[in-house]
Amino acid sequence: MDVKDHQDAQTIIDRPPAGETVVVPNYRHSQVNQLQAGLDALRTADGQRYSVFTVSRFKAAVTKRVKGMGAWRRRRARGTPSACR
Repeated sequence: MDVKDHQDAQTIIDRPPAGETVVVPNYRHSQVNQLQAGLDALRTADGQRYSVFTVSRFKAAVTKRVKGMGAWRRRRARGTPSACR
């Protein structure tokens, strides 16, 4: 589902997407809280909760996760004992 085609957040809530992450355009940032509140009671087909982001917040979350994985890999490559992690 291309959520940017939906002007009304309720139409997304009424027909939730299959994926657990909903990314809305930055110019629709005012919909994030409404979407999250509406989707909180729902689950995806595999039982996951929905997360709602603007494009900017989604990029920041992905960047943070990737950088965190890089640090973990560097520690593993140096042979840092697991007790120190």
